[in-house]
This record gives sequence, structure tokens and C-alpha cells, in this order.
Amino acid sequence: MKKFTKTVMAIAVIAASVAPTVALAHDIWECGGRVPLRFGGLWGNSSTPHGHWKTRIHGTNQASSVWHDWTWRGKSQNIVQYCSKNSIACIFTWSGSKTVGYSNSTGTSVGFDLAYGGQDVGKRWTRDETYSKSTTQTWTAGTRFKEGYWAEPVVAVARRWKQGYFAGFFQPMQQVSWDQCNDNLAWAYNWFGEKRDGHWVKNQAEYTFKLIHITNDRNKL
Repeated sequence: MKKFTKTVMAIAVIAASVAPTVALAHDIWECGGRVPLRFGGLWGNSSTPHGHWKTRIHGTNQASSVWHDWTWRGKSQNIVQYCSKNSIACIFTWSGSKTVGYSNSTGTSVGFDLAYGGQDVGKRWTRDETYSKSTTQTWTAGTRFKEGYWAEPVVAVARRWKQGYFAGFFQPMQQVSWDQCNDNLAWAYNWFGEKRDGHWVKNQAEYTFKLIHITNDRNKL
């Protein structure tokens, strides 16, 4: 009986000595209190074995049609032509080109239920998905318009509203003892690649085009 007791005690000592490494069975762990969810991207990159720990952006639906964002109008540079009421008709004769910068995505908003990292994810999303582009449009042919009307060239961007969610998060699994926490408890997390959270909305540029804006009200130029 004494020999058996010593054996049990020896096993208990060994188990206690390896207890701090229990966390190694999990993807990440941290000292302190529990955090409901954590997003990926801070723990690993393409040069590490865990480069797949990346929170991904998914789309769910989009508007059925685009809307037109006029990014440049001729009136801003006094490129406007008026057809006198004494005329039968006029031809908008201005010809030239215009290079216009515009944003790939506007109106971006991100909502997160995360208790940790929501702001960081929002900034990362905005930084990754909103960037500047440019287009050059050229006018070579005239456009006929009626007497008493005004005409101006316009550069427009066709945008479409889209929305979706984020997938891929670390989820707390259990509390463990970890020696790097000075023998205090730590929370262990596992990676769930299909775990969904958050919501994003944006209107994205799909293509650019030019037009001649014609109106009989100069205030609408």
C-alpha cells in the first residue's frame, strides 16, 4: 500500500510540473481576464506557420443597380456653354481631357460586437479597402443642345452599395495555468476560421464614365 501511495504521489508531481504547458494545446493564450472574441492578423503572418490566422471579409448582398457619383463638373473650371434663346440649336464645342482622382470606396462603416479589437479591425478594414484611384476622360465630339440651355462636361463614377460580415476569430476555450503569467491563470483561445461577427457597409466604385450635363437652369450646373 505504501509503495502504491508513493507511485500516485510521483505521478501527481509530474502532472503538476507539466500543467503550465497545457496551454500549448491551444492556438494562443494570454494572461489576465477572458476576452469574448479576438480577431486574427496580429498572431502570425505569411512567414509563420500560422499565417492562416486572418480575419476575412465576406459579402452577403449588394444593391441591384449602381448610382452615379459626379466627381468633377466643368463649372468648377468655368467650362460651361450657354445656347442663346435666339439660336435654333447649339453644339457644345469644348474638347479636351480631364484626369480626376476618386476613392475606390466611400461611406464605409463597420459595426462590431467584439469586446476586444473592434476598433483595430475597423481601421484595418478601412485601410485595406479604401484607396485612391484616377481616371482620364476625353471629349472629342460635340453634343447638340437646345436654345436657352446650359451645358457642361462631367466625370462620373458608378458606385454600388454592398454589405457583409467578417469571418475568422479566436474564441476563448478554457482557463489554464501558465508559467509565463507568473503562475497566474491565463485564457486559452482556439482559432475558428468560419466564426462570423461584425457587419460592414460601403459603396464601391465599379467603373467611370463621362457625360455632358444639359439643363435650362443655370443654378443646377
